[in-house]
Amino acid sequence: MKTIFCLLAGTVLTSFINKPADTDLDGYWMGYYRSELLKEKVIIKMDGDDRMVFYTGGIDDRTKLEGSYKIYGDSVSFKYTTADGEEVLMQGHFNYRKTYVDGICRTNNKPSGSFYLEKQKLEERLVFNNKFQNKTLQADSK
Repeated sequence: MKTIFCLLAGTVLTSFINKPADTDLDGYWMGYYRSELLKEKVIIKMDGDDRMVFYTGGIDDRTKLEGSYKIYGDSVSFKYTTADGEEVLMQGHFNYRKTYVDGICRTNNKPSGSFYLEKQKLEERLVFNNKFQNKTLQADSK
């Protein structure tokens, strides 16, 4: 009876604990950019050196642009230059847990749209090639 009561009390007490904010902002952020005429998928990869890689549509070298970012408390600013030479500045605010950011875009210092991004949780997975695995199994059986 005491064990059940302790388990129940532990479950109740831990269920009210807030999750801490995610302080590691490095990694992939995915969302959308929207202007009056366009809605486009956006992927940003941030690293620890205040550098970022910006992709539109998907991760592809044809849509890859490099830039920088700065964080000021709960605000973030992304800056990059397009292939056409236009300077783009994206400014936004993080949510409490720093898993979401939204804000406005400015191209050549003129408002050009808005954006939102969500932090992605990625896992590395090992994938086996069935052909390689079958050859290995056949060699072991001989």
